[in-house]
Amino acid sequence: MTGAIIESILHNTFENEIKKMFTQLNMNSTFVERREKIFKHRPQYYQLSNITSGTLQKSDIIDELFQYEGWMSAGGIVSTAEDLLRFGNAMLSAYHGNNQSFIAQLTVKELWSPETVGKIKPDMLGTNDYGKGWFITHLPAPYPYKELIWHSGGLYGTSTILFLFPNENLVGVAFANRGFLAVFRFIWKFFGSGNK
Repeated sequence: MTGAIIESILHNTFENEIKKMFTQLNMNSTFVERREKIFKHRPQYYQLSNITSGTLQKSDIIDELFQYEGWMSAGGIVSTAEDLLRFGNAMLSAYHGNNQSFIAQLTVKELWSPETVGKIKPDMLGTNDYGKGWFITHLPAPYPYKELIWHSGGLYGTSTILFLFPNENLVGVAFANRGFLAVFRFIWKFFGSGNK
C-alpha cells in the first residue's frame, strides 16, 4: 500500500523513488532484487525443509510478486550492513534534530510513536508497541538500554533486522540466510537472553 501511495503522489515508480533515497544516503550497495541479475557477494538463501530434523534446503527469492503485483515496497530490496547502518544513522540524526535533509525530526518522532500499545505478541525481549512501520520495544532490567526501535524483513530463507537505540544513539544490523527466526535468535543471544 505504501508503494502505491508513493507512486500515486509522486507520479513515478516506487523503484525510481527508492533509488533516489539510496543515492541521497550514499547506499551504493542497495538495490531492488532482480532474479536475472548477478550481484557480487550475494549469499545463497536457505530455509528449513524439515523443522523436526533441522534439514536445510536452498530457497528461491520470488521476485515476480514484486514486479507484477507491486509488492516491492513490502520487500525485495537487497542491502548490506554498511548501507543499513547509513540508513539507521540518518534516522537517528534526524530524530535528534541534527541532520534533517533526509527526513524531518517530527516525521521520525511520528513514525516511532506507538499506534498500538502493548498489543504485539509474543513479547520479544520486552513489551512491544507498534508505530508506523517500526516496532518499539521497552526493555526490562537487566538490559542496559530501555528502548529499542526496530524493523525487520525477510523473504524465503533470508531475514534482516535493523535496530536502533535512540537514547544511546546506537544502530545495529543483523542478517541471516537461514530464515526469519535465525536473526531473532541471534538478537536474543546478543542481548543475553539466549534461552528464547
